[in-house]
Amino acid sequence: MGVANIPQLLQVIRTKKSRDLNLKTFILLTLGAMLMEIYGIHLIITFKIGHAFLITNTMSVIILAILLSCIICIKQKERREKEK
Repeated sequence: MGVANIPQLLQVIRTKKSRDLNLKTFILLTLGAMLMEIYGIHLIITFKIGHAFLITNTMSVIILAILLSCIICIKQKERREKEK
């Protein structure tokens, strides 16, 4: 899931535009990935399984968090410029 968002992240960083991206979508994606992260930790602690799941999910959370922070920063900048 996280690897699929890398092209979107690169596009946002390169163009510095996020007007067409829905912030709520990326908030929910990040929240869902964080909940899966908690589940992965539970699997490791309880059953000693799920290490690969946790590693790949951690990558997803990191990529989504970076993308979400870029979207928020760019949207705030766009809002400030619009107010001028």
